[in-house]
Amino acid sequence: MSSLTLLVLLLLSCTPIVNAQSHSVLRYGGFANWGYVYHNANFQQLPGVPNCCPRFESGKATSSAFGAVIDFPLTETIFLDTRLGYNSLGATLQKDESTTIINQGITQEGIFTHYLTSTLTGVTLQPMVGFEVFNDVMIYTGVSSTFLITKNYAQEERITKPIDAGTFVDFAGNNTYQRVRNVKSGTIPGAGTLLFALNAGIGIELPVSTDKNFILAPELQISYGLTPVAQDLEWNFATIRAGLTLTYGNVPPKVQVLKFDTLYKRDTVPSPYIHATEVSRLSFESKNSKRETPDTIYIRTIFTEHYQYNAPVTKEPEPVTLQCSIQVQGLEHNGTTVPMNTMLVEEFRSDKIYPLLPYIFFDANDSEIPDKYVTLSSQETGSFSEKNFISSTNIDVYYNILNIIGKRMNQHQNATLTITGYTSDDDGVEKGKIVLAQQRAEHVRDYLQKIWSIPTNRLKIQARALPEKHSNTTTIQGAEENRRVEIQASTPEILDILFINDTLRQVTQPSVLFNITTTSSRDVKSWELTAEQQGKILKEFSGAGTPPNSITWQMENEQSTVPRNNAAVKTILKVTDTNNLTSQCTATIPLQQITVADKTEQHKTDKRIDTYNLILFDFNSAELSPFNKKVTKLIQSKLQPQSVLSITGHTDLSGDEATNVTLSQQRASSVASAFNGYNVSAKGVGKSTELYNNQLPEGRMYSRTVIITVITESK
Repeated sequence: MSSLTLLVLLLLSCTPIVNAQSHSVLRYGGFANWGYVYHNANFQQLPGVPNCCPRFESGKATSSAFGAVIDFPLTETIFLDTRLGYNSLGATLQKDESTTIINQGITQEGIFTHYLTSTLTGVTLQPMVGFEVFNDVMIYTGVSSTFLITKNYAQEERITKPIDAGTFVDFAGNNTYQRVRNVKSGTIPGAGTLLFALNAGIGIELPVSTDKNFILAPELQISYGLTPVAQDLEWNFATIRAGLTLTYGNVPPKVQVLKFDTLYKRDTVPSPYIHATEVSRLSFESKNSKRETPDTIYIRTIFTEHYQYNAPVTKEPEPVTLQCSIQVQGLEHNGTTVPMNTMLVEEFRSDKIYPLLPYIFFDANDSEIPDKYVTLSSQETGSFSEKNFISSTNIDVYYNILNIIGKRMNQHQNATLTITGYTSDDDGVEKGKIVLAQQRAEHVRDYLQKIWSIPTNRLKIQARALPEKHSNTTTIQGAEENRRVEIQASTPEILDILFINDTLRQVTQPSVLFNITTTSSRDVKSWELTAEQQGKILKEFSGAGTPPNSITWQMENEQSTVPRNNAAVKTILKVTDTNNLTSQCTATIPLQQITVADKTEQHKTDKRIDTYNLILFDFNSAELSPFNKKVTKLIQSKLQPQSVLSITGHTDLSGDEATNVTLSQQRASSVASAFNGYNVSAKGVGKSTELYNNQLPEGRMYSRTVIITVITESK
């Protein structure tokens, strides 16, 4: 059935246009259809014919019809389609039933099938009204009557399982040695003489001659019986057939209407710098074109004229300007600017610790690990090392948190993790979505299992609505910080600090200030500022619109951007306006570098500058956590009597300035109390310096920190 429907749809897609005039004349010819007949029944046996079938319900068989057709025109798009011909409507009803059989002398359960085959053939008169709906696609509907000539039946019961073995038993359980029984045939009792049916169909008319007199129409027809096959039985039929109809009609030739159209095209080209006003025609052209449809011939004439208008120049166009300049200065911690005639970079041996923030933050209503976190393939894990983080920032290390944990879990085979997923649980999209929290934990577990081959029995997952120590649920920033996965380890080595023996490069001024001036007669579309050394880009800034008046390069907080040799640093500013005109300006910073090797070779006095960070203070609290106390003990073990400690407390950008300064001072003082007996200074600067991007939850959490700088002079 589906193949027949596909055939008609395919024909619909390639239907040509046939003149509707084909239905204004009498057409006659023949048709032939083939398809399936479906029987729907609800009876046990034919009247007077013994049968033990529980109930016959359905059956089908192939079916065909052919004969003559005459189309009587009613309008140009409506016609009466009348058909007379042969029609076959018989089918086989069958029903399976279980029974006891004997197979090679052994009694067993089997299945036999009741078959009732009807042979119904006759002559059908089928009048239908046809409509042309679009592009020569026809639909038909009507009622048919079939005068039955043959109305026979044949029935039997046959063992069908097993298919080639076993025989029936009688009521006494004896072997009948028969695989087929109850074989009967004859005329169907009570069979009707006339069978009426409701018909509908669709067809596409295709011309097979140039004069469109012969029409071949592929068609699909369905019918549904209105009268039962036999009286007093629920026994009906339906058919679906596809076929062809070929008809002939004497279609008179169509007379085409001739239409003319004239179109004028004129344009004028201005000519500047001419000191007299005049108009002159430069060219003239005429062109004819012809287009035909079945009803009309269109002839179009196009006249094309080109003129030049000469006018005196009254004003010279204003010149286009786009200029920029850049000036470089040094910027001290207190905001004072100083000339930067030479950038002095000095190397110092340095120990750095990176505290690990054991949180993975997620986007709203999302359980996928965000792209900002560094993920590896299983082949890349072998080359992963914590030594790769020399000269990195805390955020650089944090974005590798999953790989650091995976590496350490393989080094400590007895360690286990508890991975807990949370939601923001606000009134928005994550309210009450514990399943989302579960999925977040599962994605973190799956990464550690699939990439780092951590067995799942070492990775316990759980889900909660909000973290135990959650952020403010009424703010956007709080919701961002609560959408996370927390990782807890059974052994401290897994989430311990990352300790790096590094080389600190200290610049004379901690930051570089770029002062920018831009002049443009048009709007500025974009800008780009780069600082490079020997072709290697150290730092890059960019944006849309006019560049800001000043840009700060915080080299002290971005060790990876500090120059590494004595070559000068070249800064390049490119500015582009809305017409893609570009202006470029440069500034050069001479550089002098003093390396650790230089100082050793020259026997100069040197010093170590070690940097340590403490994070994860409780909300609005200055008390040291057990983890931070462990870090302070590590620092104490590395101090020398001559060591000088500078302790600075920071907060994120949220909250009141005075409150933040007080809280950061309390935290700095709390840390300083752990180093009694040493030369210690402590201060809180609140949110005066944005250490990390506070638009991100991890940036805010790493900004809530105390930085300990230890300077130890070499003896």
